[in-house]
Amino acid sequence: MKPVLAVDLGDGTVRLDNTPWFVRGIACGDVVAVEADEGVAKEWWDVEEGCVTAQWRAVSTG
Repeated sequence: MKPVLAVDLGDGTVRLDNTPWFVRGIACGDVVAVEADEGVAKEWWDVEEGCVTAQWRAVSTG
């Protein structure tokens, strides 16, 4: 089962359905504006990790 992170409200906004632990000033139930990237398939979301830094990437790629 895929976790639901946000509910599409159909007007370019979503209501968060989970607590985003790495984003300050936002909470579960908040409504935020969203914009799809080019080539993103409907119903698929791309999540960016809040802890991934340039230093982390440099170490992880060897």
